[in-house]
Amino acid sequence: MQPPVQVPTPSTPASRPTGVTILAILAYIAGIWGLLMGCTLAGLGGLSLPAALVGASLPGWALWAGLSSMAYAIFQLAVGYGAWNLRRWAWLVGVIVAGWGALNALFAIFGGSWFGGLLSLIIPGAILFYLLFDKDVKRAFGRA
Repeated sequence: MQPPVQVPTPSTPASRPTGVTILAILAYIAGIWGLLMGCTLAGLGGLSLPAALVGASLPGWALWAGLSSMAYAIFQLAVGYGAWNLRRWAWLVGVIVAGWGALNALFAIFGGSWFGGLLSLIIPGAILFYLLFDKDVKRAFGRA
């Protein structure tokens, strides 16, 4: 006789798959890096990395690129938090953020940056595939 399978309920949280743990950590790292890059591009002083690292040479463009980067980074931090804590909303936000990253990579590819665009497409594409097609991940987020 096998023991009954314990179904996660609000009082008994689901176990976090290893891939979701990795996804959360990567989202935190990308979010922090994105905030630093955004501050650099927008020229927000003490939080900035050296401008030479990001090639910030066009001031008007750099402000908007920096603000966009910071917005994207905030969403990544939200995905990290939600994935770490297996929040139901984190799956959808993760799909949106990964799709946003893949779309940016496609713009880079069609804008002439083939190599950089293809490299930038690998991680968000893999994350998108993982979130959409892995049954354990969907189950952990209450989507299966």
